[in-house]
Amino acid sequence: MEALLPLGIIAGMLCIAGNVQYTIHKAAHGRPKHIGNDMWGSMNTANEKAEI
Repeated sequence: MEALLPLGIIAGMLCIAGNVQYTIHKAAHGRPKHIGNDMWGSMNTANEKAEI
């Protein structure tokens, strides 16, 4: 029971950090971040196309 408050604070901070990152990314790029459509995903698809 004693650990619930610190865990709640940590979970809240993670949620806030994620929402801030989403808002900044959306403001900078005009669209939300999408898994597999970031810098690493683009590099992987470019490398795969170059090998074919």
